[in-house]
Amino acid sequence: GRSIQVLVADSVERDLQSEVYFALPSTPVGERRFRNLSMGPGEMSIHWGLKEQKLPSAEFRYGSRSYKGTTTEECMKAGELTGVAEYNNSCKERIYQSTKREPLGKP
Repeated sequence: GRSIQVLVADSVERDLQSEVYFALPSTPVGERRFRNLSMGPGEMSIHWGLKEQKLPSAEFRYGSRSYKGTTTEECMKAGELTGVAEYNNSCKERIYQSTKREPLGKP
């Protein structure tokens, strides 16, 4: 309950409508952003930690820029094995059950 001063004109009406006769003080301005109930109807709720966050401009992009010479084809060719390296890799792959059952790319 709330602690209130007992007035001379104390009545049942004042006791039942205490929010009218004994209104609570409003939330201080510096504390309002931490309150969840300060939203009006239809207003979007934003976390108090994000309310004063400064967002980057629309032109800002995350990540680092790279030169435009690298293509997907070059990346695929970098992992391609030919000649002796391909033979050594196929010898290592022979021990796996999946290679024996389902050889890829072989008739």
